[in-house]
Amino acid sequence: MNRIVEPVSGASRADCLSAGRAIRHLLEKDIKPRDIMTRAAFENAMVMVMALGGMVGLLGISLPGVEIGIACSALVLGAMVLAERRPPMWVAAAVVGIFAVFHGHAHGTELPSGQSGLLYSMGFVMATG
Repeated sequence: MNRIVEPVSGASRADCLSAGRAIRHLLEKDIKPRDIMTRAAFENAMVMVMALGGMVGLLGISLPGVEIGIACSALVLGAMVLAERRPPMWVAAAVVGIFAVFHGHAHGTELPSGQSGLLYSMGFVMATG
């Protein structure tokens, strides 16, 4: 049974039409995912994932195994560099993303008392990326 489900509101319909136009534009210009997901895009995403981990730490939400995650990141990434391994980009992004959450959480929990969480976060994000 093929049935088209209408958007809930006019705004949803406009969003759907806008997304459709964007997809059509990408197809007409022959823009592929590899053209958009560049190394710089992945690096920026890693910094944002780290910032998300930092926010979790700032909120006081516990994340089990942070120290182990950070130690594993040093071992795994160090071994990859030593062995000169170049995994597919999606594998590298997933591994680095997981480790970035641990690093960000550690930064978030280190906020000195009485200091601005926003300024502190901006500092560690800018220092990283």
